[in-house]
Formats: sequence, C-alpha cells, structure tokens
Amino acid sequence: MAGSGTTTLKGQNGPRARQLAIAEAVVRAGSVTVEDLVEATGVSAMTVYRDLATLEASGCLLYTSDAADDMQ
Repeated sequence: MAGSGTTTLKGQNGPRARQLAIAEAVVRAGSVTVEDLVEATGVSAMTVYRDLATLEASGCLLYTSDAADDMQ
C-alpha cells in the first residue's frame, strides 16, 4: 500500500483490530488490492481473504476478484 499513500497496518493486535484497519484503509483509498493488504499487514494472503470475507459479510466492503472496494 506504499504506492497508494496509505499507512502500514502491521502491528494490529488481533483479527478485529486488523479488520478495522483494513476497512479504514479501503474507505480512505476507495479500493485496495489483496497484494497491498498482505504487504501492509504482514499476514498471509489467506488471512487477508478471510478478513475480507468477514468484512463483506458484515456489509463493510465489497470484495471483487483481487480488490476490496468501499461500499459507498
């Protein structure tokens, strides 16, 4: 996410804090790739996919292919 102007999300304590940080990053940027989220969070792609599924199920964002988009 270095190229998108967002800050690193590493060091978030636990999945809820990481998911909140991911949701905030998506809102700020409008769209964020899974690759960017892996780099920013320091977790595996599978963890990011699970976080995105959780956030999408709660209506926080829309996950499409390899990017997460703000619902607004």
